[in-house]
Amino acid sequence: MLCLIQDRILCHISCDKHKRNCKTVVTCF
Repeated sequence: MLCLIQDRILCHISCDKHKRNCKTVVTCF
């Protein structure tokens, strides 16, 4: 799942639910 900068909050939520995707989604950090 890719996240846009505008969706950083949603990105963090999905990052939290799918931690294995965090490393591939830069905006999660």
